[in-house]
Amino acid sequence: MTIKPSNEFNSFGIVSQEMQLRLMALAASDSAAVVSSFTAAADAAGLTEKGRLLRARNDERFLATMRQGMASQERIAEFRRELDRLERASYEAMIEADEKRRIARKELDEIRKRAFEIDMPDGRRVKVFRDGDQVREESGAVIDPSIIKPDDIPKSCPEWEPWKQAQTVADKSEAHYGQAASDYSRVQAAKEATAEGKMTDDELDQLKAEIEPVRHRLDDARPEIKREVMPPNQSVSTPGPG
Repeated sequence: MTIKPSNEFNSFGIVSQEMQLRLMALAASDSAAVVSSFTAAADAAGLTEKGRLLRARNDERFLATMRQGMASQERIAEFRRELDRLERASYEAMIEADEKRRIARKELDEIRKRAFEIDMPDGRRVKVFRDGDQVREESGAVIDPSIIKPDDIPKSCPEWEPWKQAQTVADKSEAHYGQAASDYSRVQAAKEATAEGKMTDDELDQLKAEIEPVRHRLDDARPEIKREVMPPNQSVSTPGPG
């Protein structure tokens, strides 16, 4: 077998500690006399001139990538101004929806108080309403004529149709308030997310996309404040549960 001279050392072979130190010294000095795993390790650690140049180049590429990915302060500031406007709009929409909800609840309660009341065979005490030639419970369930007939209910008591309409208004006003309160919370969360003024373009774009449905709802419902902006540092409070 012919043995060819080589300047490469088997990195998996048995090398004495003294030889390892010599190899590391040669690698750190960037000597071409030794080509081994120590040279590659020294380059990766930035111990050689080549390694230092590679590390500096990689660091610059990393920083350039980070700079390109970060949203500009101008974009963030512009979005925060939009959030200030939406904060005011969502707060006013929530207050208005809350007031309508309270009115609808009150009207429903008034009709319920005046409704005729009977004891059912199953032990329940229910409010009943005359609906033409039949009688219904609050839920809309028709009551058997053997229990109560329409003529058994006094004329002064509210009928089914007014109750049904009031119930529909109350349900819609409750849902409207829930949406308004949700919109306000989402705007508040977006303001908190942008408070530090540091985020990537992707993060800002995602946040704007999440707020876009809120903006459409508010601008369609309250066009008079599309261009209005709250004064700096002006805060709003959330109404308590009604």
